Amino acid sequence: MISRSPATVDRTISACRRQTEPASVRVNGNAEGLARRGGWGAFLIGVLFALAFCPTSGVFFFGMLIPMASTTAEGHLLPAVFAIATAIPVLIVAWILAFSAARIGTFYGKIKIIQKILYRIVGILFILIGIYYGYILYF
Repeated sequence: MISRSPATVDRTISACRRQTEPASVRVNGNAEGLARRGGWGAFLIGVLFALAFCPTSGVFFFGMLIPMASTTAEGHLLPAVFAIATAIPVLIVAWILAFSAARIGTFYGKIKIIQKILYRIVGILFILIGIYYGYILYF
């Protein structure tokens, strides 16, 4: 039986990973490395940020907004309004994070409190809308 030290095993695993992963796929968890890759890196950061920031946007857009837009007279304006309304919070959060990196911990704590409040408000709103439409459909 061959005994190897943990450092040797770690170096072997790292070498195997470097050989099997192409350099363009390897991401070490920092966005700066992707940003240095130019336009495609910036695009990938944007995609990852969008997936993390608003995972339900696709459901809202394709499940609710497009059917509403196709049934109203001024429906062609709804996607533009949706895009602007979705972009504004993202831009605000990005601006705050960019210009107040020293106070990011307190900002994150406040956002978590606001997030809990907004989850409750949206949950209550969805329940009320469901009751309203249930009442309209069955009474």
